Amino acid sequence: MVSTSSSGGNALEGWSLTNAPYTTRLSISILGKSPEKLFEISLTYDIVAYLSTNSRCTYNIQGNYFFVYINNENPNGVIIHELMHFYTWHAFYKEITQNGVSKEKYNDIKESLTELINTDFQYLLGTYYDKGYPQHLKIRERINKLHKGGKNIKDIIREMY
Repeated sequence: MVSTSSSGGNALEGWSLTNAPYTTRLSISILGKSPEKLFEISLTYDIVAYLSTNSRCTYNIQGNYFFVYINNENPNGVIIHELMHFYTWHAFYKEITQNGVSKEKYNDIKESLTELINTDFQYLLGTYYDKGYPQHLKIRERINKLHKGGKNIKDIIREMY
């Protein structure tokens, strides 16, 4: 779904013609393969991606939306990165916080889990590599090692706190 508002011509005038095939392709390629299998959950609602002229791609879990910079060289990388945050929240936020993990530590775990984009979703991303934030480098390395060692995401999460 795309929501636009403009005075004058609509920059996405032809969107309605391509909306269904593009949405279907994203559902099969991104949602169908790994996030649901990786996190062992299915989301029961739509998550809306809005195109933005702001290069910062924010998201809102409660509002079920996120932004993708319209001039991004690899929008699939941004999309899967943001979707990972939604899946992490719905699969583990309650468990993590009930076990006394602070919001700051949850954020570190959530951001570091995007390391799995590089192992589980590379087929979608071409040359894109999710490098994350410098402060999460050691956690990302640990996640990568655990994942390559055969740990599932639940075990990886539990090793992080």
